Amino acid sequence: MAKAQRASTSAAKKPAVNRKGREPLTRDRIATSALDLIEKIGLEAFSTRRLGAALGCEAMALYNHYPSKDAVLDAVVERMMRKLTVPPRDPRGWPERARTFARSYRALSRMHPHAFPLAATRRFNTPESLAFLDDIFRAFSEDGLSPKETLYVFRTVANFCNGTVLDELAGLARAAAPQPEWPGNAHPHLLEVAPFMSPTHADDVFEVGLSVILDGLVRQVGAWRMR
Repeated sequence: MAKAQRASTSAAKKPAVNRKGREPLTRDRIATSALDLIEKIGLEAFSTRRLGAALGCEAMALYNHYPSKDAVLDAVVERMMRKLTVPPRDPRGWPERARTFARSYRALSRMHPHAFPLAATRRFNTPESLAFLDDIFRAFSEDGLSPKETLYVFRTVANFCNGTVLDELAGLARAAAPQPEWPGNAHPHLLEVAPFMSPTHADDVFEVGLSVILDGLVRQVGAWRMR
């Protein structure tokens, strides 16, 4: 009896297969495979044809689940967003909550460096991603921000994070490639600054910029409320 139960449990853990011995296509499986493939080959090389090959099907079969390649990419963004959570309330107020979220959003770029540009450049337009955005706005509202203040804070912090992180990812890609040698007297000021442009300083640059952004937003929110 115990062996039968273990066998039943083991069978339940295995994904269902069709008559040809293949795991059936689902929206979730397609999105997961698309994210994995982008991380493997890069965003520019990604196509529905290559995704179909990775899944063992024709590209046209994907369109039974997603109407277009853009819809697949939206699902990839949604998949990445699942790894983010809205930070709990902080006794120091919304600035620290925003700081925690900014750090976790940046960390997402390290988990998915090739797919992250999708999160930074595509509008949230799926039900799950819109629900996540709603949760963020709810969190700022809980911390006392008005709808206008919520939007300005969110977009300012998000724009800073997106620009900074995309620059960091470009820097990491450059650091991994062979670098040309510069003549010692060609760009003297650039050579002085160059050591601080390396990825080893990325954390400090991000934290300084984020603090400047949040300090400025605190002052701006205070100025709005004094009018």
